Amino acid sequence: MSIVDLAIDRLAYGGRGVGRVDGMAVFVADTAPGDRVLAQIRRQKKRFAEAELLKVLAPGAGRREPPCPVADRCGGCQWQHLTYSAQCRAKEEIFRDQLQRQAGIEPEVVQPLVPSMEEFAYRSRTQIKARWDRRLAFGFYATGSHDLVIFDQCPILVAALDGALPHIKQALSDWPGAHRIVGMDLNSGDDSALRALIHLQSAPLPEEISSLERVWEPELGALFLLPRGGEEPIPVCGDPWLKIHPLVDEGLELLYGPGGFAQIHLRQNQRLVQELLDTVGPLAGKDVLDLYCGMGNFSLPMASRGARVTGVELSEKAIEQARMNGLNNGLTCAKFMAQDVGQWLKAEGARRKFDLVVLDPPRCGAEEAVDPLLSMGPVHIAYISCDLATLTRDLKRFCASGYRVVSSRAFDLCPQTYHIESLTLLQKK
Repeated sequence: MSIVDLAIDRLAYGGRGVGRVDGMAVFVADTAPGDRVLAQIRRQKKRFAEAELLKVLAPGAGRREPPCPVADRCGGCQWQHLTYSAQCRAKEEIFRDQLQRQAGIEPEVVQPLVPSMEEFAYRSRTQIKARWDRRLAFGFYATGSHDLVIFDQCPILVAALDGALPHIKQALSDWPGAHRIVGMDLNSGDDSALRALIHLQSAPLPEEISSLERVWEPELGALFLLPRGGEEPIPVCGDPWLKIHPLVDEGLELLYGPGGFAQIHLRQNQRLVQELLDTVGPLAGKDVLDLYCGMGNFSLPMASRGARVTGVELSEKAIEQARMNGLNNGLTCAKFMAQDVGQWLKAEGARRKFDLVVLDPPRCGAEEAVDPLLSMGPVHIAYISCDLATLTRDLKRFCASGYRVVSSRAFDLCPQTYHIESLTLLQKK
């Protein structure tokens, strides 16, 4: 395959830099706008090519030396070689460009990106891989492979998690069942409390659970084990509940347990929740449907503003936590159902009227909800998205069927990566 001398013009959705050779777009990972690079073409299509970076001949203004020593190999971060200001500019440009080109959204309704207040030490939840080769090693997979990139500490983790990693590794290395560890979920709450969920190849013996409790230090937080194929985590020690506060300086407190879901950037999540409340306006007395509601991250803040909220979510565990959080906060105006969103909409949606529908789907988007919502015809739809491709796909359908985008804003919940969270408000024409 040919080697090309390439000037990188911009970054594309997915994180790679883009240059052109004879009019053909060439995508190259680990590059920055303004870079001049040598790259080897690895795959060529009719209209574009993919290349591997060989050498940076002249760095662009936004390039820097990655702060993490394994950033060039680890698949956890893709953009540590960019200054944070360059990352934010790229995300805002990518977001605006994708909405305009893929969904036909007018550029003037796209608001400026909300940057993170922390470039590093922001991530309160992570999944770490493990390997046993005469000793225990932790790491993340390298990009596009299952090769483990080993590390002892990670700069994007909140201080409580990053500081605990070496102690967790030491405690688990001394455990007789360490050779069966395949991974670990680490979580931290707003108060820096910790919880570890250890994934095992097979079920632990009773004496192994007892021995692990003896070597686990109390300051490492709660500990749970989950054998492969197991449905419920096995408690070892500690308080299972972590606390988050989705609103700044307000008493609303949400609990989530092992296997539960919370946003990885808790401070940015507060800004996202507040933006939703500000964008949709007064909620007192309104009927709101929160689809893919999880443990109540958006439902309960809206209920605290006087809305009558119906939350729907497939996960029974998440719904149990949402109901518990509603009761703990005295928000009886929020009701939660553990059902498939698409099925619930088909069975119940036609018989219910809502002033506002909130969508917070997984990366696959809300495709199953679009047609039923078009039939229901709520005045406003607020769409929170973690995937730009599925967002533009769904917005295109809404806008072709009687809705317009009032505003859309990207949030940087994942600095050092190309991932973009966003909030879009649609209004029925």
